[in-house]
Amino acid sequence: MDEAAPLDDDALWEAFSTRSLGHARWDHRAHLRIAWMHLARWPLFEAHLRMRAGIVLLNSVHGLVESSALVDTRRSCTVTE
Repeated sequence: MDEAAPLDDDALWEAFSTRSLGHARWDHRAHLRIAWMHLARWPLFEAHLRMRAGIVLLNSVHGLVESSALVDTRRSCTVTE
């Protein structure tokens, strides 16, 4: 995937869903866009669970391991506000 070209929502969703989204593209803006897309597809609780699972899987592809419940707490607050 070309890391320089901007991704539209469909391309971002596909890259997130297939865990092919590059680490450099997985920034705060991408997190917020993905959260919004989840909320547009599912009720809040299910959107939160699906997003959390997707983030954990994508982060594992990038070699990142979530080591704190604080990360999930912040994400949950962002999605519910």
